[in-house]
Amino acid sequence: MLNCSNLSKTYGAGTVEVKALDNINFKIQKGEYVAIIGGSGSGKSTLLHMLGGVDSPTSGEIYIDQTNIVTLPEKELAIFRRRKVGLIYQFYNLIPTLNVRKNILLPMLLDGRKVNEDEFNSLVHTLGLQDRLNHMPHELSGGQQQRVSIGRALIYRPAILLADEPTGNLDHKNSDEIVELFRIANTIYNQTIILITHDEKVALCADRIITIEDGKIVSDKAVK
Repeated sequence: MLNCSNLSKTYGAGTVEVKALDNINFKIQKGEYVAIIGGSGSGKSTLLHMLGGVDSPTSGEIYIDQTNIVTLPEKELAIFRRRKVGLIYQFYNLIPTLNVRKNILLPMLLDGRKVNEDEFNSLVHTLGLQDRLNHMPHELSGGQQQRVSIGRALIYRPAILLADEPTGNLDHKNSDEIVELFRIANTIYNQTIILITHDEKVALCADRIITIEDGKIVSDKAVK
């Protein structure tokens, strides 16, 4: 499902050159749930931006579902990202002028796709948002807003789901609930998940943990 080959990212040049990623290589199979951990400045968020097609590497290749996203023209990359990559951020990034239903369906609305109401209702029920569909983002709690962002990321059944510190802005109770939703998405929908976190407890909920330091993978091990 995902294959990173000789992936590097360099900022600056000469004496101010910084290697954010240094020859990263790893593969992730369909249905795997992987946590990537590392300290501040380790390169983990840079890696996630590369995988999501939000930023481009200095060198190397990224294959998602057999497509090398590094070589895609900008317009094709945007379409691929919308259809194949689900992105979840720490601060939700919901559209404030759209209600919950439209925020979740946004990728499909942008694509002009017909909504399968049965699948939508099933997802909404799993997320516990069935009574919030007509609410605006400012009327929701932080945990509910993050559930909406998860729904938006899952609505297309993406090839891969990328989550960047998804519990970083939540209290303990809401964090546990969001982590449980990731486990449900992985087990019920066989969703491939890569989760970036500095929280060891959150990371231990995954099946595999990759540790990054100074832009390099220093550990890659199964949790259970």
